Amino acid sequence: HMITGCQERFDKIRADAGEEAGRNLVRMKSYEEGKGQRRAWILGKQMSNDSIKELIIPGSLIVDFAVPHVPSVIARDYRYVNGAALSYSRRDTDLTFCHDVPSTMPACLAATIIHAREDRGEHEIGEIDVEDVEGWWDRAVKHGFSLSCIEPNQTKCTTPADGDSKANVSTRAKIA
Repeated sequence: HMITGCQERFDKIRADAGEEAGRNLVRMKSYEEGKGQRRAWILGKQMSNDSIKELIIPGSLIVDFAVPHVPSVIARDYRYVNGAALSYSRRDTDLTFCHDVPSTMPACLAATIIHAREDRGEHEIGEIDVEDVEGWWDRAVKHGFSLSCIEPNQTKCTTPADGDSKANVSTRAKIA
C-alpha cells in the first residue's frame, strides 16, 4: 500500500515495480485506510505519535525516512528502522557529530561523504530511481555505513560493531 494524493505518481511507481510487485501495490489516500491492516510501514513524512499508536499494530515494521524521526518512546513498541540516520565506522570516519540519533549521521551527509570519496558527479536530490537504491546501499556499506535499528521493547539505538559486515548484512535482511 502506498499513500499518495497523486494518481500519476502512483501509476509510475506501480509500473516501475514490475508486473508482479505492481499488482500488489494499492493506492491509499490516508493513513487511516491502512489502520490495523499493514504490518510494514515506510514513513517519508512525519506521522503524529497518536496516529502511529492508533493505526500501526505494535510489533509492525516501521522504516522511517521522515525528519523529525519517530521518538524512541514510540519506536520501541515496533520493529523500527531509522532510514534517515546512518551509523558509521569510526575506523573510516573521524568526524564528530551533533545529531538527534547518537552515534549516527544524517543519511544525506553520508551520501555527501560517499560522493566526495568516490568523486561522483551525480546527486540523488528529488525522486529516486528504485533501480539505483541497491547500488547506493552497497556503496554505503563499502564506506562503513549501516542502518541503526531499534528492536521491539528496546529503549536505545543499537549499532553493529565497527567493520562487522555480518551485522550490516543482517540489518539489511531485517528490512527485506
